[in-house]
Parts: sequence; structure tokens; C-alpha cells
Amino acid sequence: MGKKGKKEKKGRGAEKTAAKMEKKVSRRSRKEEEDLETLIAHFQKLDAAKTQTVETPCPPPSPRLHASLSAHPDKDELILFGGEYFNGQKTFVYNELYTYNIRKDAWTKVETPSPPPRRCAHQVCGH
Repeated sequence: MGKKGKKEKKGRGAEKTAAKMEKKVSRRSRKEEEDLETLIAHFQKLDAAKTQTVETPCPPPSPRLHASLSAHPDKDELILFGGEYFNGQKTFVYNELYTYNIRKDAWTKVETPSPPPRRCAHQVCGH
């Protein structure tokens, strides 16, 4: 009445389907791993950009009062931070960081991605 070996064919079909599904799942997981690695690399680049400090040679800073000027503990440099300037109408408060190389007689402006707030009449300690 029925065909011989029908049960055997069903068994092979289920095996084929399982193999196809396994193949799809492995492709997906590989793709997800690649996507994850790309995301991690992208975030590492962003973090590196956030923590990058840029030092550029510049002319002497503008006139200011109540800034901190400290000697660098290891180098022949002075470190200048903050200060204020009053032009007769408005007071300007700075959060700029400069270094002065004593031997080269040169100023350098140091730019950081997240500097402290503007301040004057403060104290600084270098270590």
C-alpha cells in the first residue's frame, strides 16, 4: 500500500533541514562577531580621541591676574593655568593651560578634551 523506505526519506529530510539551520546559525554568529569587533574598534577610536592631549607652540598668553604659575617638578618648565582679565567693562576668566620652556624661551598651549572649569585666585600643586 505505502511506499517502502518512506520513513528513511523522512529521516534524511530532517537531517538536511537541521544541517541547513546549523549553517544559517553559524553564518549569523560569524556576522554578529564581525559586527561586534567593528563596533569595539570604533568605540576604541572614539575613546582615543576623547583622551588625546594636543600641545601647540603659541605666542605668550594674554595679560591676566590671579593665575597660577608653578614650576614643573621634572622639567625646566613653568606651568600657567587660569586667571582673569578685566578690561574696564567685563571680566574674562580663563581655563587655559600653558607651559613655558625656560631653556628654549617658548610657550606651548596644552589642549585637553575635558579641561577643568574656568578659575582664578586658586592654588596649584604639581607632583
